[in-house]
Amino acid sequence: TPLYSSAASDVYKRQSMAGRRLKAAKYLARHLLLSTRDKVAVIAFQEGEVRVYVPFTRNYYKVEDGLRKIRPFGLTPLAHGLMESHDFIRNSRSKNTLLLLITDGIPTVPKWTVNPIEDALTAATHIARAKINFGCIGLQPSRPYLESLVREAKGALYVVDELDKEALVRVAYQERRRKGG
Repeated sequence: TPLYSSAASDVYKRQSMAGRRLKAAKYLARHLLLSTRDKVAVIAFQEGEVRVYVPFTRNYYKVEDGLRKIRPFGLTPLAHGLMESHDFIRNSRSKNTLLLLITDGIPTVPKWTVNPIEDALTAATHIARAKINFGCIGLQPSRPYLESLVREAKGALYVVDELDKEALVRVAYQERRRKGG
């Protein structure tokens, strides 16, 4: 059962997940719903907000309704997003879930300390301890940090040139095969 989370912006407070990148992430949710038998859930995080826009479902209309409500803005609270995703997956009691993080930058909002980067690494250790399958799709400028994040989460990193539809779909299927889905 895939779940994907999408960071809303990068370290420069630009709305970089807006436009093409956000459309590509939404496309991926629709594509997985229509091309697999998996349930899909969507959690987005931005500024101080983490929100489940689409709970696990196979219902196309519920997915469309949730995706329509996502509006990118502000900073990236990655630790908050990872912990909310962790709790959501555990509370759903879903089996063999894939948490697929789509991000265009690094964390900019702390959760427990004053360091958002360290907080996100700590949150990643919770993902690993819960044995949640984790994949991360990110961009080259953030590679060193994303490598650390994936190492802590015991997941897989996919660095792409751009967060476009084709790259996201390709990576999602690679990750599904890797976890045996």
